Amino acid sequence: MGVTWMEEEELLGLFEVFGALLDDPDWARVHPQPCTDTPWPGVQSLASNPTLSGQIPSSLGHVTSLRVLSLSQNNLQRSIPRELGGLVNLEQLDLSYNNLSGEIPKEIGGLKSLTILDLSWNSLEGQVPCSLGQLNLLHKIDLGSNKLLGRILQIWGS
Repeated sequence: MGVTWMEEEELLGLFEVFGALLDDPDWARVHPQPCTDTPWPGVQSLASNPTLSGQIPSSLGHVTSLRVLSLSQNNLQRSIPRELGGLVNLEQLDLSYNNLSGEIPKEIGGLKSLTILDLSWNSLEGQVPCSLGQLNLLHKIDLGSNKLLGRILQIWGS
């Protein structure tokens, strides 16, 4: 895999994500040139420490080089942004043990590289989206301890 320059949209998305997750909207001004002075393959893994709160920024969907997104065991609230469906290289998504609510966005079914999906221990509700049946590489899914309706096996036709 060749090294490329970070796309401007991805960089701006990354600035917003760090500013929101660090609860510091001035983060980009304090660090005006991170990741821009050398070629790099992009952010490939974003894991949290257990002190994050607030909502997941929709701009996270612009960090398209992301392969692992693990924000488990925090105090993340509100809904899962549908923009996460734009993370085309994402292989692992773990948002477990938070306070996320609302429905699982159908756009998650567009994450064709996803092998692990863990949304357990939240307050998600509604139907499990049929689009999850399009995740052919998925080998682990945990949606337990939510308020979801439907059966996962029906999604895959088994």
